[in-house]
Amino acid sequence: MGENLVCWLCDNSLLMLAFLVLGIIAFLRWGSILELVSLPSFSTPTPTPTLTPLPGTTPTITTTTVPTMSPTELPTPTPVSMPEFVMVIVPLRWQSGRDDFERAAQQQAENFIEESGIEDYFIVDVILLENELDDARLDSNELVYDLVEYGLEQTPGDRYIGLTDGDIAPEGISDVSGWTAGGVGVVSETSDVYVTAHELGHTFGLCDEYSYREWFRQNEEYLGGCPNPYPPDCPQTLTDDVICDGLPTVDGRNSIMGPAGLPGEYGFNHASLAHLQQIFQELAEASVP
Repeated sequence: MGENLVCWLCDNSLLMLAFLVLGIIAFLRWGSILELVSLPSFSTPTPTPTLTPLPGTTPTITTTTVPTMSPTELPTPTPVSMPEFVMVIVPLRWQSGRDDFERAAQQQAENFIEESGIEDYFIVDVILLENELDDARLDSNELVYDLVEYGLEQTPGDRYIGLTDGDIAPEGISDVSGWTAGGVGVVSETSDVYVTAHELGHTFGLCDEYSYREWFRQNEEYLGGCPNPYPPDCPQTLTDDVICDGLPTVDGRNSIMGPAGLPGEYGFNHASLAHLQQIFQELAEASVP
């Protein structure tokens, strides 16, 4: 049997050698296959390294903002507009034509606007009503209240001015050219071009300068007293008579808060103008939403 085995090995040596080679090749290929299968099919993210500051130092973080538009593309800011101040002028027992009313009304309004400087704080709108207050009585002590009630029914406004070419005579006093009860309403004759400015001054807290009695009364009644002082060179006499011309303006004109009928031009004196500007500023700021 031993001889047969040796003979078989001799006879089949080439065949066995072939099997051996095939086995070695298969083993090598299987090892390569196992190596390929063990490789991951995705890449693992590289972890972000943690920076540790040196002792005694603080890490600095710098943020860079990339602009989304060039300076030329930035929106233009919308300017803040001034609030509106509306003056409503109502004809009272007007006898002349409409053209005369419009001229007189514009003159009265412009004198107040120009002398007070209100346009530095407000856009002033002057509205002239077409229809007058029915059954207006120029001698009524209720006229200014009737005027305001009527004006409010017609259009919103900040001041209501009743203008007449007749004779205002509250309580039968015919030498009155204008009056107000404070608040938002005044009534004026057209006999003096500054009478409306004078009465509107009262609605903003200014006092009469032509009579110490009136100035004293107003100083007691007005909240905070009179912002425009009584002229120190005028007599401090408690009489109803006109006894003072008032404090003149810086350029020497007559004071609007003084008496009517003086020769020359009129304006608000320094104290009156300073008060008006303060009030306008406060009102304008309060009007901004």
